[in-house]
Amino acid sequence: MDDELKAVLPNKEEVPPQPAGRRFYGTSQVPLPVAFEYGVPLKGPDRRLLEHVRGNEKSAFRGTTALPVINHQMWQGALFWAGEGGWVYEIGPVMGWDPGQLLEGRVSMLGAFWNAPHAMEGEVSVPSRIEPSWIYQGSLIKEKGDRLVIDKWILNPNYLPTR
Repeated sequence: MDDELKAVLPNKEEVPPQPAGRRFYGTSQVPLPVAFEYGVPLKGPDRRLLEHVRGNEKSAFRGTTALPVINHQMWQGALFWAGEGGWVYEIGPVMGWDPGQLLEGRVSMLGAFWNAPHAMEGEVSVPSRIEPSWIYQGSLIKEKGDRLVIDKWILNPNYLPTR
């Protein structure tokens, strides 16, 4: 990971990443063979953490979750970000930023300061460029009944446990 990448908070403070452990990332855009060989591409250069959480397409970050599914009823977690026919990847251990913690009480709105949008999701933002060596395993996402499920985990032959 680029050790120089820092998130920018609403007050312009730059924050370095912290250890985030293993995380899950879901996508409908990057198939397993591509991710294992080339990784997940950079989205953009924008390091503003609040704008990332608000859905900025040019963000330097990608959202990850602690588990593939956080809440089935509320459609929360990496599996839901990818959807049926998409892929979920277990990455890490990685460095990242916790928007819920870092933006707490820093979002200016209507003359007051609020917390991050979607703070209850438990997202940790990681660099948008995910190297193939960071991806431990991946799986196709299927629908089973009314739930999204992991088909079967496939280990990445390019994963490097120590970077």
